[in-house]
Amino acid sequence: PPSGTISNVLFVGRLAAEKNLEAVIEAARALPDIRFDIAGDGPDRKIVEQAAAKLENLNYTGWVNRAELLKLIDDHDMLVLPSHDESFGTVALEAMSRQHRALVSKHCGISEWPDLSPGLLVIDASETLATALERLHQESAASRIAMAERARECAVAQNKWNLDQWKELLTYAAKQF
Repeated sequence: PPSGTISNVLFVGRLAAEKNLEAVIEAARALPDIRFDIAGDGPDRKIVEQAAAKLENLNYTGWVNRAELLKLIDDHDMLVLPSHDESFGTVALEAMSRQHRALVSKHCGISEWPDLSPGLLVIDASETLATALERLHQESAASRIAMAERARECAVAQNKWNLDQWKELLTYAAKQF
């Protein structure tokens, strides 16, 4: 079940400049009452490790396998993806499908999908990740739970649409032979 709190936040992805890990580190610095976990690997790993060594509320888990990823998502109140450039943001869809809120930048392609955007939280152009989290913290627990439920509904509807498209295509192909 979704949590109505924002006490622990997760970033999952390639540790590279385009992912805007500085925003996650800065949010951890600005919001010491929230625990931030970063999972992944990549060229900016040292930056993350150094920040995690300095900040008590920032933890670097390293690369995780699929089973660990699902547990990480389930153990956190929210997933963040503050990328400068993100073609889609599959991990945000994964969080949504598990009835968790996903806070993404406007540069994440998933935010432009009309069927998915109602289930996403988007960092406003005038906000940092930290200020977006502070804004969301001002909302009621009931509102945050409703958003997590809407996220799941959007992800399930998208999955159903995809399955229906595949069934239609396979039925058509089978009739051709």
